Amino acid sequence: MNIKTRILPALLLAAVLLPFSVYAYTYGDYTYTVSDGKATITDFNSSYSGSLTIPSTLGGYPVTSISYRAFYNCYRLTSVTIPDSATRIGDEAFSSCTSLTAINVSKNNPAYTSTNGVLFNKNLTTLIQCPGGFSGSYTIPDSVTSIGNNAFRSCTSLTAINVSENNPAYTSTNGVLFNK
Repeated sequence: MNIKTRILPALLLAAVLLPFSVYAYTYGDYTYTVSDGKATITDFNSSYSGSLTIPSTLGGYPVTSISYRAFYNCYRLTSVTIPDSATRIGDEAFSSCTSLTAINVSKNNPAYTSTNGVLFNKNLTTLIQCPGGFSGSYTIPDSVTSIGNNAFRSCTSLTAINVSENNPAYTSTNGVLFNK
């Protein structure tokens, strides 16, 4: 086989894939990627203990995304505050954080909010995540019409989920959540 016929496809493949390569950076306890000048947190030091305020920038790049399971298994994380700049949070971003009692959101965040430490989209129609360390019963707001994937995962001290009759999408019986 001619050397040109082997090298040319390899060079074309490299030229196509090169712009899509992603490099992971580390800053303190954070691992993140950068795309289009914006940072996405992809991982965090799972041995971190205490409360955490996520910075609005990493390496000079605005933190706009927190990826799927970025804080997974951060057992000693007790509370987290999400900055204004974070406008995309992946499913289960704080999953298996069993000591996490509050997910707080900066009040000027355009995409998210929190109520009593529970993470919601800004208009309170989607319950995104209940912190794993939440204890007792929880009442879902009437405005909620969608619940994120595994939103109550690791909430081992959650005793009941209550829903009023006014909620259009959900109901509960004896503290167990159901779709209407």
